[in-house]
Amino acid sequence: MKTVGDARVVDKAEQLVGTTVELYGATLKRILEVIFEAPEGERLIEGLAADELVSSMLILHDLHPYDLETRVEQALIKVRPYLGSHEGDVEFLGVTDEGVVRLRLKGSCDGCPSSTVTLRTAIERAIFEAAPEVIRVDAEGNEAEEVAPQPAGGLLQVGMGPPGNGAPANGAPANGAPVGADAQWTKVEGVSDLSAGTVVVSELVGAPILFCRLSDNLYAYRDLCPSCGRNLRGGALEGDVLSCPSCGEAYDVRRAGRALDPARAGSLNLAPLPLLENGGDVEVALPGVSAH
Repeated sequence: MKTVGDARVVDKAEQLVGTTVELYGATLKRILEVIFEAPEGERLIEGLAADELVSSMLILHDLHPYDLETRVEQALIKVRPYLGSHEGDVEFLGVTDEGVVRLRLKGSCDGCPSSTVTLRTAIERAIFEAAPEVIRVDAEGNEAEEVAPQPAGGLLQVGMGPPGNGAPANGAPANGAPVGADAQWTKVEGVSDLSAGTVVVSELVGAPILFCRLSDNLYAYRDLCPSCGRNLRGGALEGDVLSCPSCGEAYDVRRAGRALDPARAGSLNLAPLPLLENGGDVEVALPGVSAH
């Protein structure tokens, strides 16, 4: 619009856009008032606010029925089952005037160097989805683990798997490839209804991902044994323990894939992937995969 030579035309066009947006906002506000006055209107508005597209419009016009703090807390409730599966938790400390969400991480998996990063990735994804106006997320705790800075609206960087095992075929992310700021969570089909004790491998963007269903949660790992460098597909899952079919190394699926061997528990882990289940949908964050 600024390329137009006549300043008066630009000014009139901007006024027209502003008036149109105000009209949309006023109309949306009146629609909500009418719905609220109807029988079960409050329940209907809650349903509208739960829709991602409608929620974005309500936030744009400052009409969302829940304030920023409430939406952040709801996002944390949504992601808590995943945090618990990695022996972690999070405390909401508040939102600054600049729109920065402050959290304190708790717990985490002993001996799992990538645990804090995967937890933060899942937390931030849930918060940015529920509250897109958030500038960034600052998390206290677990300072011993170095984490890359978080670009607004992006994903943290997390190295995947042990180094030196070669690059996957079909353009899949190589070992150590980070989750970039432009990465996207990928929806996975056919794994939400897995029965307890089931292990399957699904190809996502050319990368084999291992899914393990325990009695209460679904877990995602890179299909690679860090002990022998071979695939885990075909391995036996007994209770919470997954055994490599090639070398027999055993890993605790519930505790972020840490090795059961006491001598290696602090240095040998499967590579966990952030996973969220929501209403039957399963989404996984893949390293080095950009939006298409």
